[in-house]
Amino acid sequence: DYHDTMVLRLRGNTQTDVIYCGQDWLPSWASAGWLVPLEEYFPEVAKYKDRTANYALSDMTYQDELYGLSYYADIISFIYNKEILDEHGIPVPETWDDVLNASLKLKEAGMEKPIVYEYNQELPNFYDAFVAQVYGRGGEMFDENLEPLFNDPQSEAFKQLQWLQDVFSKHQIVQPETHESKIIPAMNTGKHAFTIVFNYVLAAMNNAAEQPLAGQFDLALMPGAAHSTLGFAKFYAMTAQAAADDARREAAWKFIEYMGGGDYQIAKRWAVEKGLGFAQLPLFDDPDVQAAWSSWID
Repeated sequence: DYHDTMVLRLRGNTQTDVIYCGQDWLPSWASAGWLVPLEEYFPEVAKYKDRTANYALSDMTYQDELYGLSYYADIISFIYNKEILDEHGIPVPETWDDVLNASLKLKEAGMEKPIVYEYNQELPNFYDAFVAQVYGRGGEMFDENLEPLFNDPQSEAFKQLQWLQDVFSKHQIVQPETHESKIIPAMNTGKHAFTIVFNYVLAAMNNAAEQPLAGQFDLALMPGAAHSTLGFAKFYAMTAQAAADDARREAAWKFIEYMGGGDYQIAKRWAVEKGLGFAQLPLFDDPDVQAAWSSWID
């Protein structure tokens, strides 16, 4: 209910200074005038642009103006159980046909549901995961005129939607779950070989202190001709209400920079402790991050 709650607050002028935002909401909230670009009031925010991954910078930008600094950013990933694949002589899938064929081989060998998949229309990652798969194929959701492509049977988006329907209904090789927190223990039963989730879920799957099959899970490029995927950023943004008041404006900026800028301590802590992704490029060279991530990914 977050989106609807925030719209009611902002439309009703309930005092709101800083809000959690993302690519899902920025265009509509910024165009409504509820949020303000940071550069308009704090031009020093521009120094963070070249330190930020392009996909995240895009998510925080509307009409060429930057509205936030990300405290968290990630990609949608194709994750598999490498021991199961090795045991059955199955190479890491390169295409969605490979995923299907591998799953059918595993089913024939006795694995009832080789794929575990998050089905929940109320979660943004349900849609994001589909877009990531389309990007993996090299497809797009819309053309240059923003006309939909996903209802064209020749489009990669339509083909991937058909693929999802086939593996669920025709081949019946998918175990549906409603949340990523259920994907983690499901993969750790050894009853499933493949899933598509946020990258940080891999860190949880490979947590040796909590999961019985930790160390068996690995990351592959998204299947398809392009091997592309979807990246996204979450950030805090300043409201027009806060910008109109000197004290609130300064406090809001201090909070936003603390969460997503400065020496990146918030993003670093999340990355080290929980494996959360980040868009701050300097953190990829941080020895503490490298040491922590080496425990769950190559």
